[in-house]
Amino acid sequence: MFDYAHIDSFYGEMDGRVREILVNEGDEVRKGQCLMRFQTNGAEETYDIVAAESGIIASIGVEQGMYVSSMQNTVLYEIAEKSEEWACYLIISEEQRESVDSDSTPVLYIESRNETLEGEIISIAGYVGQNQTGYKVKIRVSLDDATLYGEKVDITIRNEGMAYDALIPAAALRKDASGYFVLVLQRDNGILGNGYEAHRMSVDLLDSDESYCAVRGLPLDERVIIASTGEIKDGSDVFYEGDEAE
Repeated sequence: MFDYAHIDSFYGEMDGRVREILVNEGDEVRKGQCLMRFQTNGAEETYDIVAAESGIIASIGVEQGMYVSSMQNTVLYEIAEKSEEWACYLIISEEQRESVDSDSTPVLYIESRNETLEGEIISIAGYVGQNQTGYKVKIRVSLDDATLYGEKVDITIRNEGMAYDALIPAAALRKDASGYFVLVLQRDNGILGNGYEAHRMSVDLLDSDESYCAVRGLPLDERVIIASTGEIKDGSDVFYEGDEAE
């Protein structure tokens, strides 16, 4: 369900018993407005709890007659900022977390409005519940012509395919103590005529699967050595079978 996007919590800073609650959840209040009255411990004196800021009462954390101690860090009330932004939450598993990040796009279907919106992932945090563990994804959406608080929503996460500078066969990627690299063909115009030499080119590995590797640092016009009939290394003279076709 949708919740307010920006909520501030306010805590009890004095000892006392709740004598009267003057507002309800969902009420709009102004800064300085009296929200509840407390009776001091062991006395008939009362003191007022006033709104620290203007906004909407998102929740009330106490009940009439309840005793509140300043040592308990009790939330007295929460105030939501009145805005066009709304928040909703999605719990995902450890496996799903591998494909969800801040660049993923949440797609939200609002049942009551029969409307689909795109949201924005604000945070992803570890989550432990009674029957579920995983990650809690906070999603923000803007809608300027409606109140979404409490509305039901179906959420799916869409990942766009990432564009890489270069994609090479996995067999072409090599690694040593200095990092990842590939061997590319370079012309060697020596005294024996035109030939080729293997040249080392360092790259950064961005992503990979069993067949291909996405790398950074490899110009698109380089010819990468994928396989050879013998062992080659940086500086090796090589025979390129494509010569006859050129």
